Amino acid sequence: GISKYFQGPEGMKIMSGIMEAYRARQPIALGGIPVVSVRDIRTGLEWETGNPREKKIDLPESDVLQWRLRDGTLVTVRPSGTEPKIKFYILCKTDAGSGLEKAKAQTTEKIRAIETDIRKVIG
Repeated sequence: GISKYFQGPEGMKIMSGIMEAYRARQPIALGGIPVVSVRDIRTGLEWETGNPREKKIDLPESDVLQWRLRDGTLVTVRPSGTEPKIKFYILCKTDAGSGLEKAKAQTTEKIRAIETDIRKVIG
């Protein structure tokens, strides 16, 4: 995962701004892999990209966004509630049919590409 700490008195505001920017404009891809669905746990809604029909999810409200990618990878972002830190978690799904070493290399490459896209947003 990625963790970014925002220094100074504006830290919490910057972190909040990042979350609101994501909510206003969801990514269409991360690491070159298309986003196929979005889950916003703060609003309790989930939807598929390109389909405006939302469905309710039954989870406690929390300032968390999740993006499911076409290959099954799940990327979750959540700000800390107590300090100006934002965390991203990447749960990769990679087919190991071609062998474990190849799958490990593909997963590492995928994570690097996703991290590059995230760092474009958080600096």
